[in-house]
Amino acid sequence: MLNMLVCGKSFVTQSQLNTHSRACHGERPYACEQCGKAFTTNYNLSQHLRTHSDAMPFACDFCDAKFKTQASLYFPSSPTYHIVCR
Repeated sequence: MLNMLVCGKSFVTQSQLNTHSRACHGERPYACEQCGKAFTTNYNLSQHLRTHSDAMPFACDFCDAKFKTQASLYFPSSPTYHIVCR
């Protein structure tokens, strides 16, 4: 068993311990070299890095709008979400 020193919780795997540490204790080991913003997973960092790029690889199927992330294309509360297109 692996024990979390901060709170005393126990975990079977290192992965479970890491997930708990990042979610509950604010550990953010993946930092953006351009702006310093930090993330709990490498995947989240890779998604963030797109915000620093001019690339717009995701296009709306109904109009000419393009987006940096797939989430921006489909997320309804995004300011660029197309009510008319849906």
